[in-house]
Amino acid sequence: MQTHVVIGGCGFTGGHLIRKLLPTGAPIVVIDTAELPKELAGKVVHHRVDVRDRTALDGVPLASDAIVYHLAARQFHGDVPKRNQDAWFADVNVRGTAEVLRWASREQPPRLIYLSTDMVYGIPDAIPVSTRHPKRPLGPYGRSKAEAETLCEQARGDGAQVTILRPRMIVGPGRFGILTRLFRLMDMGLPVPTIGPGNNRYQMIAVEDVVDAILLAVEKGFPGQAFNLGSGDAPPVRQLLQNTIRRIGSRSIVVPVPAAPLKWLLGALDRCGLTLLHREQYRIADLQYMVDISDSRNILGWRPDRNDEDMLVDAYNHYRHELESASRP
Repeated sequence: MQTHVVIGGCGFTGGHLIRKLLPTGAPIVVIDTAELPKELAGKVVHHRVDVRDRTALDGVPLASDAIVYHLAARQFHGDVPKRNQDAWFADVNVRGTAEVLRWASREQPPRLIYLSTDMVYGIPDAIPVSTRHPKRPLGPYGRSKAEAETLCEQARGDGAQVTILRPRMIVGPGRFGILTRLFRLMDMGLPVPTIGPGNNRYQMIAVEDVVDAILLAVEKGFPGQAFNLGSGDAPPVRQLLQNTIRRIGSRSIVVPVPAAPLKWLLGALDRCGLTLLHREQYRIADLQYMVDISDSRNILGWRPDRNDEDMLVDAYNHYRHELESASRP
């Protein structure tokens, strides 16, 4: 039975992947700097290892039949420093990926799924954004992921089987990130602003659909290319927010804000260290942004099951549940 090695398995997507793998009965190894969730104790083998630490990583046994899922990364919902952000992201996302690829190839060419991001594209030339779109990331996170992809592509040249997945913003119960501010406004019945009129479509992707794509890529033999992951038919942002507000019973209204001055303000706040949205987030927030998922459909046989509205409603309901649980004595 194949061994599944989930690097970043204590994270949001990694946790969902592990829960999907557990019923198979296959051995699961987790490599992560974080503590293992209690619900997984005794069900997986956990190595509390930093992938940048070569000595510690080399101390982790690697089964000859291992499938490696590299999900570990520094992202914007962490404590991003005000200065030297390129170096901060690259330290884990590039150097850590180099170490993972080296470790995974010790005995034989590895079989690996690498979770990247659509942020490698930057501002799109055309919609939907093809996987063959030039990589022009707008900021340090996208640049670090583009560099890590280059390492994966080089590993393919050495015989590795590596599939790269580029999801849009991953949404699901328990992962809030920038949605926390949105949900707080809705919870308080305050106006919800959009950057620009909100007529643009801004695609997301459900974590369950990401996990399905990961497992299909394994099933299809690790196709040596990149795949986009996004919801099938994203509604305009304003409609999405209005429908979400209605479904959760909020008193909020959607208020469009002119994009140019708001982006200037967000940029000024970011430069002052009072970040509400990062450059890579607000620069494209008023643009049409849909990725082309035709290769994912045709080659992996993948189709997204969840729509953007249901994703937001489910995430909000989980947010409320967490608040209520925290307030109980």
